[in-house]
Amino acid sequence: MLKIMTLAAAATIALSSAGYAQTLPMTCDATNMENLKADVKKAPSDAQKSAAQAAIGDATMAMQAGKVDDCVMAMQKARMAIDTP
Repeated sequence: MLKIMTLAAAATIALSSAGYAQTLPMTCDATNMENLKADVKKAPSDAQKSAAQAAIGDATMAMQAGKVDDCVMAMQKARMAIDTP
């Protein structure tokens, strides 16, 4: 019984980890920016890609200006544009 419960818990964690990763707070750094840019290519519509690219542009400018909070907000806006149909 314990073995079955352990396997069920492991399966639940494995299946939910992808969705959980997207809810984690973003950090304004080059790695996350590149990952976000790669995700834009996977967006289902041109409108989503366009909105995400504009937000990434804002995030890049904020990052270069040292405005970390503005950068994170723009990155989150890009993520929402990619993920929201």
